[in-house]
Amino acid sequence: MSTPLSLYKRRITIGFVLYTLAVFGANWMANNIEIPRLALVALALVPMIPALLVVRAILSFAKSWDEFQRKLAFEALLISVLVVGCGSFAWGFIEGIPDMPRLPAIWIMPALFGVYALARIFVSGRYR
Repeated sequence: MSTPLSLYKRRITIGFVLYTLAVFGANWMANNIEIPRLALVALALVPMIPALLVVRAILSFAKSWDEFQRKLAFEALLISVLVVGCGSFAWGFIEGIPDMPRLPAIWIMPALFGVYALARIFVSGRYR
């Protein structure tokens, strides 16, 4: 029988590999094949299918955590949401200034994950 960690690693690896293939495949198709606009929208969303597999893997793994691990994850998640949320909110005001660069929304999710990872290290360090 697989441990929750080994099952998580397998599922998340499969999800990320499929995500990578979907991103490259969808971009290649969009750039090399004549596709109607509505089909391009659907094609652009194809990478969300493996992304949702990754979400499912994370949620399944989180169910195996004990109370302390959940506390650490919650604190780190709260920090991530507040930092990225306030940062993107502030940038929204800056975008109102003429000739200021726009922040593509596609970077919000990676920013959440990155800040979460850093916050998790910080939060975990307080309990060592």
